[in-house]
Amino acid sequence: MKIKGFLFFLKIIFFQNLELLVKMKLQIFFLNLFLWLFFGNVYPSLAQKPNFHLKFIGEKIIQDTTFQNTAVGGFSGLDMSPEGNWYVISDSRLAMKGAKIYQFKFDYSSQGIQDFRFNNVLIINDLAKKYTPADTNLANAEAIRYDPRSKHFVWTSEGENDPKTGNVENPYMMETNAEGKCFGKIRLPERLRYYSRQDTTGLRDNKSIESLSLIPNSDEAWVSIEEPLYQDKPNDADKNAPSPIRIVKMNRKTGKSLIEYAYIIEKEEGNGVVEILAIDQKNLLVLERAYSPSTKLNTIRLFAINFKGASNIIHNNSLAKNADYQPVKKQLIFDFGTLRDQKIVKRVDNIEGMAWGKTLPNGNRTLVFVSDDNFNRKRGQITQLIVMEVVK
Repeated sequence: MKIKGFLFFLKIIFFQNLELLVKMKLQIFFLNLFLWLFFGNVYPSLAQKPNFHLKFIGEKIIQDTTFQNTAVGGFSGLDMSPEGNWYVISDSRLAMKGAKIYQFKFDYSSQGIQDFRFNNVLIINDLAKKYTPADTNLANAEAIRYDPRSKHFVWTSEGENDPKTGNVENPYMMETNAEGKCFGKIRLPERLRYYSRQDTTGLRDNKSIESLSLIPNSDEAWVSIEEPLYQDKPNDADKNAPSPIRIVKMNRKTGKSLIEYAYIIEKEEGNGVVEILAIDQKNLLVLERAYSPSTKLNTIRLFAINFKGASNIIHNNSLAKNADYQPVKKQLIFDFGTLRDQKIVKRVDNIEGMAWGKTLPNGNRTLVFVSDDNFNRKRGQITQLIVMEVVK
């Protein structure tokens, strides 16, 4: 629309239909029209208001607990089976008997939490002898999902690229049965790997694969990285420049990338994506987390994203060099800081995992979140389960 035509349009509307426009809330109407006409391509990450919100149900704190001679903690991911069994994966390393999967009973209603207890633990490293030493000694478990088709656990290891020890282990995906037997390791797409210590290409150490969501009735899955690849935001980039991380749909049998999208994380120091969860085929929930050493507070935000209009960046090797792309649209669903500010909970800890819970009698779904205490009692960290009702 040309400027003259647009001004003529305004003139007609103002002088011939003023009364009607007042009823339509004139200011809002023209503000939205102006933004659409002139800024539609400038703010691609803006999206419409979400059609649901979260309502707090309850909190369960687990601290200084042992179960079957293991120290309980380090929970980085969780999931619920269709039968209602809950599972969490601990990222404890070899010094603490290695990665473990805990199975627990968890009962709650819209009124609060009624029951919680551990039932079993699988010590993956002791049982996966075939994959020692590198695959299990360096297992750095971060996400877990239950596959109803195979009745197996699918989990990811973040790997490491530690210059102090010289250990280099690329992230991978593993499938494990209910007895702890591992059935195979899937390397992730080539782009999602550690490269040399030149810090120009590939994953950042300890900022790699944190998130996993299986696509039902298929061999496909969504994975995402915590912080941008070096080539997508170099170390010398402007701190105020967008920080795009990649959300990847991959074939978990072949490890091949099928499609990739850019997601812009919020401008918060130390912020990154720690979990994703599919709503449906075109929408995902994304959990961002940041920790501030100065305030000693965690900033946890939940967003919904939609892939409509977003660019497939699978052939874009550097988002910093080739910025001609559209990131996914994102909508803020919930800021966990409100729970702390309103004194609903005493603190919001290092939340890293989320999963769909049961459906309530009123038809609303539930979401459950879990924190990783990093086995850090000195800093007062806790293992925290938070249950939320999804209200439409």
